[in-house]
Amino acid sequence: MINIVAGIIVLVMAVLFSKKKALFLIAGFDKDEWDVNQTNSLAKAMAGFMLNLSILIITLELIEQFVSNGNTIRFIEKVIAAEFFISLILITYKGFTLKKIH
Repeated sequence: MINIVAGIIVLVMAVLFSKKKALFLIAGFDKDEWDVNQTNSLAKAMAGFMLNLSILIITLELIEQFVSNGNTIRFIEKVIAAEFFISLILITYKGFTLKKIH
């Protein structure tokens, strides 16, 4: 049950990122050093990552509640871990491709 609550909290953070209300949570972000396009791109990337993370958290909790086969649960956990790492690689790439204004 706690994972569902955590997933909902992350989902709310995703909505806040998409509306550019939670960008202060990103270390090193200064709105004066980023132009509008970069800020929009960063907000979209973070919102997508947080949305994906919330879906994975909630899915993991629901699978543990409704799937009883241990082998199936381990397989699904591996798929979820792979999806998380792919998402992490993509958000890192998007973060590095954004350039600051000097």
